[in-house]
Amino acid sequence: MTARIFPRSAIRAAALAASLVMTTGAAAQQKTWTINGPAMPLREFIAQVAEITGRTIVVDPRVKKQEVTIYSSTPLDAAGVYELFLTVIKVNN
Repeated sequence: MTARIFPRSAIRAAALAASLVMTTGAAAQQKTWTINGPAMPLREFIAQVAEITGRTIVVDPRVKKQEVTIYSSTPLDAAGVYELFLTVIKVNN
């Protein structure tokens, strides 16, 4: 059996996807996500937010290898994910 070595970015992308856990609320059947993880690449976080919210997000080319860390156990709906995104952007200029 040959061992596969994944690039660090692929591992981080998988971790980001795993940290964006989708759940469905029982009462309203509304999708929610719990965003939680250390050192998530900012560009990948932005791509996930765009996918979740259905919004188009233009990323400044100066955004390179910045990372964000978010610790939360609170499920968020799409609007909550977007509010979190705005906070992350504000904190990281």
